[in-house]
Amino acid sequence: FSADLNTPVKELEATDWLPFREVLSQSRSALMVGHVTLTAVDPDRAASHSRRVVDGIIRNKWNYQGVVMTDDLVMGAIYQHDVCKA
Repeated sequence: FSADLNTPVKELEATDWLPFREVLSQSRSALMVGHVTLTAVDPDRAASHSRRVVDGIIRNKWNYQGVVMTDDLVMGAIYQHDVCKA
């Protein structure tokens, strides 16, 4: 099954995303993006498949240019299309 996170972006910025931004700003760490759907950002795609999340938030807003990865692209909850397109 898929998972939706209905938390507003302002709340995520003030809480959940703080530790990630802190680590990414002070290290050369890679970032693993999960398969949860952030409904306030992109209600149609899991974060792992969302340009709004990866390009819009992580790359542009956070200015993180390091490695962004995800795990299992053929996981039942998110695999809907050709794995190459994912």
